Amino acid sequence: MNSEIKKKTLKLLTLLIPTLLIAVASAEVYNYMFMSATVGVEATGVTFVEGTNPNFTVTGGQLFDNNQRVTFSGMNGTAGSPVNYSEPVKINNADAAGHLIELVLDSWTGNAEPHLYNITISMYDSTNAQKGNSILLIPGGVGQVETSTDVNIGPSTSWRVEWIVWWNGDATTTDSVQVSLKLVVKS
Repeated sequence: MNSEIKKKTLKLLTLLIPTLLIAVASAEVYNYMFMSATVGVEATGVTFVEGTNPNFTVTGGQLFDNNQRVTFSGMNGTAGSPVNYSEPVKINNADAAGHLIELVLDSWTGNAEPHLYNITISMYDSTNAQKGNSILLIPGGVGQVETSTDVNIGPSTSWRVEWIVWWNGDATTTDSVQVSLKLVVKS
């Protein structure tokens, strides 16, 4: 009996040793690197500010997050004719230096909206000169423009942002679209 246990033990060891060698040979080696940061809050000179009234109030304008976000809850068009909101909001640069900015379409739900002609969003400086391209939102996307391109807003200045909403004649009060834009401050 004692020799039988020895045989089984030797047999087990002969299977176990190669298994351990294979496991050790194929073990993965990891090297670790570490990163740390102190994250704080930086002041920003570029903000949104209320446009002229009645535009800001009529459109249901509200400013949030230290004037880094603006929403409109009542920007409505009229069936059959364009409605111009010439200054519901301004982009304000309070810094002593200019900034490179870009107004960009983030998303919109009107791509398949059959009752909308288009929505046009444009930026104008204090002399009413258009800055960059107009963002042009067209159902179906053909001819659509989704960025103003890069433009420089000078120091201590404000630009108005104009919205033109144009529904076609068979639009009803149940028609609506959601538009999200982002203002990218690049420098």
